[in-house]
Amino acid sequence: MERLRVTSALEQLEVATKGTRVAAIESGIASLDALTKSWAGRRMDRAIAKAIGGKGVDDVAKTVEDANGIEAHLGPNGERNEG
Repeated sequence: MERLRVTSALEQLEVATKGTRVAAIESGIASLDALTKSWAGRRMDRAIAKAIGGKGVDDVAKTVEDANGIEAHLGPNGERNEG
């Protein structure tokens, strides 16, 4: 059922992109985003579980202690840098 809703939203967005109404495209993007959030979350949870499965907290902490995180991609006010 979820796949059917996502496919339908994607088809509607594709139709909207052939037109000239910006609002229709933005609405289609928002709908597709809302419908795929839970799927993206589940996919991310599986990837994280696979990456850290069977490891202790200290082991995981060591592997990420020098990571920059997302801050390197953000500007001074938290906005995304575009390039």
